[in-house]
Amino acid sequence: MAFGTGKHTREAYEAAHKKAEAQVSTAPADTTPATPEAAPPAISGLSLADLQALMGSMTAAQTAALQPLLEKVGQTNATAMRSALVKHNPDYNEVSPFTHPEGEKAKPKAKLSRPTYFGKLDFQGDREVIIGAKMREDDLTPDEVDLFNRITKTCRAGKFKAEVRDIGSGAELHVGVPLSSDDDKLSLPSLVDILLALNGQPTTTTDLRKRIEELEAKNAELEALIA
Repeated sequence: MAFGTGKHTREAYEAAHKKAEAQVSTAPADTTPATPEAAPPAISGLSLADLQALMGSMTAAQTAALQPLLEKVGQTNATAMRSALVKHNPDYNEVSPFTHPEGEKAKPKAKLSRPTYFGKLDFQGDREVIIGAKMREDDLTPDEVDLFNRITKTCRAGKFKAEVRDIGSGAELHVGVPLSSDDDKLSLPSLVDILLALNGQPTTTTDLRKRIEELEAKNAELEALIA
């Protein structure tokens, strides 16, 4: 604050300031309920310029209350932009654990050849049943899709079972595995190994065990030569 001349001197200002402080200290406490801070106004339909002008006129509390909403709007817009980019960019080549290494555009993943279900192998009385969920290509790797499609008839591999059911308009594949106990769940191999077994092919687990046995045999031969 600038101080003028004449009666508006520094001494006069300081005296007035001390008097005001004394009045405040002896005044009764204000018990009137505080007026609630106005809620931030709605922002639907506002242009960027209008929004900037609005935020410039808001209090700090209103701005803080509006911030989470603005962040949510920003996240939603970013997601929409990414989706639009994927949808409208014909050169986009998605690469993920569920595509071939070359990418979905460079090497498209095959489609399931029929409605396919995977789930629990159980019993209803004396009848064996498979209670499964429908599979989606987006949730499967290319190898898993290929192995599901290779199963052409009802078959069994140990505890695993595949049923090809004629439903009149075509066929459905139902694959079931034991899931009744914790031991069943803990000992369950990968989906690829289950499907390999049902296709009558060596599983990755089988190959690993075979390799271990071969190495153990070689080691025994070396120990015999050294002894």
